[in-house]
Amino acid sequence: MLTALRIFFPFILSLGLTYAQYDLVVYGATPQGVTAAVAAAQEGLKVLLLEPGRGVGGVLTRGWLATLDLAEDREGLLQGGLFRDFYRRIGKEASFDVVQAEQAFWAMLREAGVEVRLEVPLDRVGVEAGRLTLLETPMGTVGAPYFVDATDTADLAFRAGASFTQGREDTGLDGRSMAATLVFRMEGLPWGAVFLALNYEGQVRRTGAGAWERSG
Repeated sequence: MLTALRIFFPFILSLGLTYAQYDLVVYGATPQGVTAAVAAAQEGLKVLLLEPGRGVGGVLTRGWLATLDLAEDREGLLQGGLFRDFYRRIGKEASFDVVQAEQAFWAMLREAGVEVRLEVPLDRVGVEAGRLTLLETPMGTVGAPYFVDATDTADLAFRAGASFTQGREDTGLDGRSMAATLVFRMEGLPWGAVFLALNYEGQVRRTGAGAWERSG
């Protein structure tokens, strides 16, 4: 499962002043991209959020990773900040509806005044003296003093010449990537029956199965 808040720390790339139409350009409308853009806009910056895909929310909404790993103590949820705002908007449930989650992200962006453009792939990046200065996209050239790469693949950082390791190389192991989570949708199954069957398996047969809220 994806640890909530681990998603909220994007990679700040560089500083440049050419073609500065915005104070900050965030590339990638993943959860970390949305929250970086919202946080900056709430501080008064003019922010542009670009996304190569068709929606916002990344793995939570486009990848259907619809269960959060929450950290709680006896007084309640430990995570705060913008995550807590998002959590409130999806009904304060660890498992959530992906459509509702995307609507929550859109509401946060709209309320913060972030300009959002979808389906904007990168054509080229401009780098001057080791600093990223502009992006060339089908919508035109975009410049800003600051850029954030919030993509899952670090596409912008790679094109800008940032150093990187692949897979587990940074630990001195190999270049293999982390296994992906298989997520699929089923139709025609009554959730109530699935819920009871999984909990029966776990509690009576001790198989480790279980179900709660929207997840099994």
